[in-house]
Amino acid sequence: MLKQLQRVRLESDYKYILNRGKKSYSQFFLLSKAYQRDTSLMSSRFGFITSKKVGKAHIRNKLRRQFREIIRNEIENIKPGFDIVIVVSPKAVGATFSEIQKELLKQLRLNDLLE
Repeated sequence: MLKQLQRVRLESDYKYILNRGKKSYSQFFLLSKAYQRDTSLMSSRFGFITSKKVGKAHIRNKLRRQFREIIRNEIENIKPGFDIVIVVSPKAVGATFSEIQKELLKQLRLNDLLE
């Protein structure tokens, strides 16, 4: 699990990132990034959104766990100073872990978030 300082927690932060952030669309998710308003943090923060369109609760939870695990493994390589929200798409339901991981790392590289 991500540490508390590495998670987006407030609804106002989610709204700010989704409304003002730069969006990048993928087959399995939407990635929205914004510079952190609080510059005292030493790492980037992540938030995950899976709506009921994705599926039942156990499917949504499984997808969230997969995305969190990918980020947890790559957190040392991610540039600090960003707030990132990942909105999971219903197309991610049939995807394997390796497909999601490959696509997420590709989007992080394209958005210049990996060091």
